[in-house]
Amino acid sequence: MMIKFFRHIRKSLLMENKKSKPALSAGRYFKYAIGEIVLVVIGILIALQINNWNENRKNQIQINKALKALRYDLVKDSTLISKHFDFSENEDNNIKKILYRVQHKSSTVDTLVKIARYQFKYSWVTPLKYSNSTLATIQSSELFGNLSDSLRLGITDLQNTQVYYMNVLEKNNISYLSKLNNFKENFAISIEGDSLNSLAAALSWNNINTKDFVVKFDDLVEWRYQLWLQYSYMLSRSKLRTDNLIRLVDKNISE
Repeated sequence: MMIKFFRHIRKSLLMENKKSKPALSAGRYFKYAIGEIVLVVIGILIALQINNWNENRKNQIQINKALKALRYDLVKDSTLISKHFDFSENEDNNIKKILYRVQHKSSTVDTLVKIARYQFKYSWVTPLKYSNSTLATIQSSELFGNLSDSLRLGITDLQNTQVYYMNVLEKNNISYLSKLNNFKENFAISIEGDSLNSLAAALSWNNINTKDFVVKFDDLVEWRYQLWLQYSYMLSRSKLRTDNLIRLVDKNISE
């Protein structure tokens, strides 16, 4: 369209010149030819510029759409992490008190048995699931290359953090469940609704190997305490990285 516009100007100039002069000299014709080439080149450059502007605008619309979807997921994750963190810290404090009682020098076997049968929580919370589908989609798409360096780094860092923490928690959970199952095979404990007041349970606790019980229970309580501490730490780091990425996303969304 721009090329036609410039050609129209050139044609008008030629027509005006023809009306004023019967013929063009070779020098004058050469100048008009050069002028036409210049106008064509300028038209092409302007057309390319407009095309690039349109492409950039389309890309920015796609980026904004993706970033808004990402922000929605990140805010949801941040809220969920906060809830898990509050719960985790509460569990940290509870099990810390139990650990203190279990390992205190004044504790007796009867005290430990009472804790093991009626007070200690053996079940382990299911780790939170991140809303990382948008995060993964962006990182694996061509759109990722159009993001700013800081945003690409933030997305990669958060995704790597999530994957690493989930792998660590999975391995630790497997280890804890292995210890727990071993303990349950030897001692009548309640994990998910097991009966503790049955005759069989009472007889089992009356005939335990006290030394074996004390060692295994102390190890189990210590292990679970360390799990909660690690879980709280991972949640705090995930929260920090998630909130940092939210701020980066906000800076890169254009209205």
